[in-house]
Amino acid sequence: MSREAMEAVQDHSQVDDFIGHRVLMAIARFIPADGSEGWAPYRTLAEIAKCDKDTVGSWVSNLEAAGEISTRKVGQGRGTKIYYKLHLPFDQPSYQGVIGDNTHNNVPANQTSDGTLLEKELRDIKKLLSQQTELLSRLLSQNVPTVQTDSGTETIEPTETNNSEPTVQKPPQAEINKAKSELERYFAMKTQLPVPARATKKQKAAAAVRWWNPIVELWELCQYDTAQAKRLIDASLVKMAGLTFDSPESILKTARATYAEARRQGVQVQSGGAMNGSLNGLRGV
Repeated sequence: MSREAMEAVQDHSQVDDFIGHRVLMAIARFIPADGSEGWAPYRTLAEIAKCDKDTVGSWVSNLEAAGEISTRKVGQGRGTKIYYKLHLPFDQPSYQGVIGDNTHNNVPANQTSDGTLLEKELRDIKKLLSQQTELLSRLLSQNVPTVQTDSGTETIEPTETNNSEPTVQKPPQAEINKAKSELERYFAMKTQLPVPARATKKQKAAAAVRWWNPIVELWELCQYDTAQAKRLIDASLVKMAGLTFDSPESILKTARATYAEARRQGVQVQSGGAMNGSLNGLRGV
C-alpha cells in the first residue's frame, strides 16, 4: 500500500464522483511509493471500491480519459494483467505546515502552539466582559434604554412626558344620577330630540342602551366634569353637522375622537375654538 499515492489522489484528483473516487483510491493502494506502475485485477479493485467489476472497468476508462491514470496491458486472455500509473503530483501535499513550527501552522499571533490564547489576551477579555456585565446589570435595574455605537454602549436619556390624566375617584351614585339627568336634558335641548319614554321595562332598557350609558361614558371620559362633557357634546355635534342621529349613542364615536384630538393638542375640548362651528344644520330624527 502506498501512502504517497493515496495522498496524491486525496490532494490533487479532480474526480468528484463518489464511486469514481473510490475506484481511483483503490488503484492508488497498488501504486509504489516512487510512483512507478502497479497492477491489480478488476475483482480486487471492485472489492475495495465496493462496486462490481463492470463499474471498475468503466471508471478505469474514464480516469484514463481524464488523464489521471494510464494503463498498460501485459498478456492475453485470462492471464492478462493491467498495470496502472498514477499521473498526479507526488510529494506535493496541499497543506505545507510543519509540525512544531507555528510559522507554517496558520496559528494566529495571539495564540500559542497548542491553540490557547496568550495570558495577557485572556486577562484583557475577562476585564472587558466584567465591565460589560456590570454595565448591563446596572442598566437593566434602572430600565434605561441603550444604543450600540462605534465607541461602545451609550444610554438614551428618557424624556419626561406625562400624558396620563390624574385619577379621579368615581362619584357616588346620587351624583351620577344627577349628572346623567342634566346631560340628558342638555343633549335633548341641543338636538331637539325628545327624551325617551321609560314607562315599561323594555323602554327603560332601550333608553339605557341608547341614552343613559353613552351619556355616562361621555361624562366619565371628561373625568366626571359636567361642564366639560357639555362642551364635548357641542364639539361632537358641530363635527356631525348635516348628519342624522337619534340619540347620544349616535355621537359617541365622534365624541371619543374629538376628545382624543384635544388630548393630543394638549387643550381642553372647546365647543368653539379649534372645534369652532355653527350648530346650524344638525338634524335629529
